[in-house]
Amino acid sequence: MRLRMRSSKSIGHHADHIVRGNHVGWPLSDRLTPFTYSLGVYPPIALGLYLSVSERPAAGYWTLLSGAGSLFLAAVHLGPTAVEPPRDIIDEYATPLLGGLAFAWSPAFPAVLAALVVHAAPAWRQRRQRRSSPG
Repeated sequence: MRLRMRSSKSIGHHADHIVRGNHVGWPLSDRLTPFTYSLGVYPPIALGLYLSVSERPAAGYWTLLSGAGSLFLAAVHLGPTAVEPPRDIIDEYATPLLGGLAFAWSPAFPAVLAALVVHAAPAWRQRRQRRSSPG
């Protein structure tokens, strides 16, 4: 379930950009933007799904991928250096309510990824301790 949540949130986030039509990049425009680079998350998600389905230890993988994703999204969408500030999301929708709902996704998505880090990190730490312990 957590795996599907991660990939569906990514797809929903990119779909929102496409629906709004702003802050998109290649392959939908001729510019390279953070949107373009963020599309690079899908091969690592696919690898993580493969590791998880094949029952290989993947807690460390998901911890690092989710942590990096959370930081990337927070840097792009939140804070004083945001490339895509709230106004760029909210103003593109027909009503302030729809814009507000769309913007709610901006802090929610990094928060979900951060929660995934909090959940996966202890399992990763335990596995590393078992590997390093003699016997």
